[in-house]
Amino acid sequence: MRWFSLFLSTLFLLTVQTASCQQWAGATTTTGLSYRDGNVLVGDNTFRLNIGAGDRAMELIGNNAIFDMRSNNASGNFTFAFYPQFNSSSIISTIPLGMSVAGHQAIFIPSSGNVLIGKNTQTNTSYILEVNGNVRANKLIVNTTGADFVFKFGYQLPSLITVEQFIKTHHHLPGIASAQQMQKEGVDIGDNQTKLLQKIEELTLYIIEQQKQIKALQEENKKITDLQSQVNRLAALIHN
Repeated sequence: MRWFSLFLSTLFLLTVQTASCQQWAGATTTTGLSYRDGNVLVGDNTFRLNIGAGDRAMELIGNNAIFDMRSNNASGNFTFAFYPQFNSSSIISTIPLGMSVAGHQAIFIPSSGNVLIGKNTQTNTSYILEVNGNVRANKLIVNTTGADFVFKFGYQLPSLITVEQFIKTHHHLPGIASAQQMQKEGVDIGDNQTKLLQKIEELTLYIIEQQKQIKALQEENKKITDLQSQVNRLAALIHN
């Protein structure tokens, strides 16, 4: 009877497994890969993963669905890659990658490898990152050379007369792009900050020079005042 009980237990387990699982009905290739000609459904109607779902290669459906990928190698790199075309010798990718949220273009990566946010076309591909909209950040750091060269010996500080003539002719500061050029081409933040700092340092030199001239004029004015006082005293003595 012991063998009969073991037989019934085994039969029961096989029955439960057959009732709760869908048969794969696929085949195995000579390389050991399993495949199935048709869609594959994992899960139920509430939360499911469809492989080969209509015009989509993979479809994840469910409330608060999370696509979670993890690496068992804590010290290694984890790469999430898309290979639109693959062969044994090289990976060829000429198909763009896009992500839309609620019907709006969020991120788009064209074949150039640039990253576009809020748009899916790019006129000038020299920009690696292009954003169609406002950008807000706590801090923005831009590489720049600075403008300390203004304070170095031998720097040719333009005269104020020269600056005045340039402004009358071009209606903007020397070395600074015009408003029309800025509106057309935008502004290089790092380069523009350097040029603005250069102008501030030039203004500082102008102020220092003017302060020297003011001090010299004050001293000259004091001498004139002292001379005038002496003249007044001599005039008073003469009249007496």
